[in-house]
Amino acid sequence: MELLVVISLIALLTAIAAPMYSKYKTHGIEARKKTIIETVAAAKAAYRYDPGTTTAQLAAFDAADDTARLTMLEITVNNKPITSMAELVEGTEQTSMVIGDSVTAPSFP
Repeated sequence: MELLVVISLIALLTAIAAPMYSKYKTHGIEARKKTIIETVAAAKAAYRYDPGTTTAQLAAFDAADDTARLTMLEITVNNKPITSMAELVEGTEQTSMVIGDSVTAPSFP
C-alpha cells in the first residue's frame, strides 16, 4: 500500500513538473534567439560606424543580402562560419559565438 502511495506521488509530481520544464526550456530558447539577433544587429551597426570601414565597403554592405552581410561580419559559431540567420538562430549546440576576432556573445550551455 505504501509503495502505491509513493508511486502515485511520483506520478503526480512528474505530471506537474513536465509541462513547467517544457515552458522554461522554450522560454530559454526564445531568450537565446533574441540575444543572438541583438548581437548581430549590434555587430552590423559597429561595422557601419567603424572608422576603418571604407565608403566602398559600406556600399557593398548595404547592397548585400543577409548571407553576404554575415560573411562580411565574419560570424562563427563553434569555429564554423555562419552563412544564414536561420542557421545562426536555430543552432542548438552553440557553445560560443565570435564576430571578427573577439567573442561577442556569452557561452551557451
